[in-house]
Amino acid sequence: MQIIDKNRLAEVIFENINNGIIMLDRDFKILAANNALEKWIEKPVSELIGKDCREIFHAHCCFCPHCASESAFATGMPNIATQKITLKNSQRRATDWWTSRTISN
Repeated sequence: MQIIDKNRLAEVIFENINNGIIMLDRDFKILAANNALEKWIEKPVSELIGKDCREIFHAHCCFCPHCASESAFATGMPNIATQKITLKNSQRRATDWWTSRTISN
C-alpha cells in the first residue's frame, strides 16, 4: 500500500470510528478531533481546534482526575485512564459518559 493510501486510510478511520478522539499538544490545546467527539459534546470541530481541553470538557482550568495526558507528558510513558464524566447538553440535561484514554508520546 502506498504512503498516500495509508494516510487516507488513517484519516477515514479517524473520522468514522464511533469513539471520540482528540489530539492534544503539550499545552493541552486541541490539535484535531473527530466527528464522534463533535456529536458527543455538541460543538463543531472547528470550535474545538486551538482550545484548551480542560476548558472544553470541564469549563474550568483544572485537569481531569487521573489525567492520562498530564501523566504521559510528564513521564514520557504511555498511560491509560478510565473515568466517568458528566456533560450537560444544549438542553442542560446532564449525561454521564465513561471515557477511556490511551495516551502515548
